[in-house]
Amino acid sequence: MPDLGDVRALSFDCYGTLLDWRRGVREAAAEVRSRVGADFERLKREREHFDA
Repeated sequence: MPDLGDVRALSFDCYGTLLDWRRGVREAAAEVRSRVGADFERLKREREHFDA
């Protein structure tokens, strides 16, 4: 864990303008799928259901 004593500001990017959060979600889902054989399409549908 880095030493946070010198941190002077935090920035939160909610809409993917600085960080590609969609790619992060895809990569995390792919890792879950490879580890436990999760049905990615089902995960995607469930996520879309809750985003609506």
